[in-house]
Amino acid sequence: MANAKQHTDEHSGDGQSSDRYVFGGLLGLSIAIIVQILDKELVDRLRWAVYCFAVAIPILTSSFVLVVMKQPDTHYKLPGLRHFLGLIGVATAIVGLWFIFFSFGTNIGIVFTASFVLAIGAFILSRPS
Repeated sequence: MANAKQHTDEHSGDGQSSDRYVFGGLLGLSIAIIVQILDKELVDRLRWAVYCFAVAIPILTSSFVLVVMKQPDTHYKLPGLRHFLGLIGVATAIVGLWFIFFSFGTNIGIVFTASFVLAIGAFILSRPS
């Protein structure tokens, strides 16, 4: 019975579960990338990636904590600010990834950009209305 309730809560459509995955996944990925490039020479694009992750990691952390700690019957004081900061955290992490791929070479960066645009397009076209 508890398992059925947990399944219902996870798929209730409020976006909390997906926010948890997005914020937590990008946070973990951002930290892993920073750990991997600690001993690398920071050339231009790699340096910009580090700046992006320096912005993204604290914002994704706070966004993740807010989502994890939110109780079903509570409401945020400034929900627009939470969504805006979450968007900034996600966007800067993705731009950081963009700089990482471009640091490998322009062609690899272009492939990443094209596949990202394709994925966003597919998401927009296939999401439920």
